[in-house]
Amino acid sequence: MKSNTKLITDHNIKTSFNKLNSNDNDLIYDGIFEISLYLYANNKLNMSVGTITFNELLNWQSSSARSGVWTYYEVAKMENMIITKNYLKDNKNVDIYDIYSYGIHDYNNASDNDINKWVDESDIIDDWLNRNEILVMNYLKNLLFILEKEILNI
Repeated sequence: MKSNTKLITDHNIKTSFNKLNSNDNDLIYDGIFEISLYLYANNKLNMSVGTITFNELLNWQSSSARSGVWTYYEVAKMENMIITKNYLKDNKNVDIYDIYSYGIHDYNNASDNDINKWVDESDIIDDWLNRNEILVMNYLKNLLFILEKEILNI
């Protein structure tokens, strides 16, 4: 792992930000992923409300694509989900706010019936994320542009 961390640390992060300007969605995703790795390698995923929101939404979307969004909600820190929810609300992103908030539940103190209901409800969120992948990608991209100066000063 050390060699990967060094590679990410030495990476020219400005190149990753340049990828966000592309018209190619694969390049944009590469840039988003590289910036996420850079934040992780520098232990800066939680350096601000903006970076927490970026990280949470990226994990949210990725969990949905991999194994279902319920897996995100089950393990995410409640504090970070509330920060993300509030950030989305404060920045008037109604579509993402509504669907993201819909899945926030306290899995640690829930009955089996509650959890089963929430897992079933998460299918709605997964379907929405599948249909709105580009919307979420563009939100993440624009959020990174807002955070660019902060990230480049790591």
